[in-house]
Amino acid sequence: MAHNYSSVKKDFVLLAMLLFILCLIPESLYAWDMEKNRNGVQVYTRTPNWSKFKEFKGVTTINTSLNSIVALLEDVKDFPAWYYNCKYASYLKRISPVEGITYSITRTPWPTQDRDCIVHYVRTQDPKTKTVMITLEGQWDYIGQKPGLVRIRELKGFWKLTPMKDNKVEVTLQVWLDPGGNIPAWLINAIIVDMPYHSLLNMHKAVLKPRYKNAVGLVDEWHPTDDPLNLKDL
Repeated sequence: MAHNYSSVKKDFVLLAMLLFILCLIPESLYAWDMEKNRNGVQVYTRTPNWSKFKEFKGVTTINTSLNSIVALLEDVKDFPAWYYNCKYASYLKRISPVEGITYSITRTPWPTQDRDCIVHYVRTQDPKTKTVMITLEGQWDYIGQKPGLVRIRELKGFWKLTPMKDNKVEVTLQVWLDPGGNIPAWLINAIIVDMPYHSLLNMHKAVLKPRYKNAVGLVDEWHPTDDPLNLKDL
């Protein structure tokens, strides 16, 4: 009996140590699962160790300039024209040319209520690679809640725009959010792939509008001399 008790105690200690180690693993090491690869758009998801809601990552390559995509992303009021299920979007505050706070309303499946979301964004650009990062962070209490809408309480993510050869840009949209309210996690996780897939697919056409296609001066464009070893697309 003593031997069996000692063995069980040892196994329990080992299990506890394993769980402790797993909790220390950085979120960046959790594997992504590919959910969709169609029409030049790839969508991945993963379940964070601290949430029941999945995180998504959408990736596509667009034949356009960095300035065109930045101009599209800064034209917040036009989001409903291409951003999946977006009913309304506007600026609440322009803090600087590279920072602001936006407000948007998103359609959600019946019988749930539509969601609204407040996001603080900051745009930066790597001076060497010319990669543009736009970080996104939810600010749920920036303004009061509105009747008939459920406020998205938590959101974090980013847009990453990586210049490539031949006037192409790899666009990555990565987001995790808590939709708020009583919407079940299984429903959100079941439809979460649609938003990045359709938004990135629509972006291919949206950037062709003259006001985006001809945009200049918002960010620095990448040139071959920035990468003399031509490593961009290896």
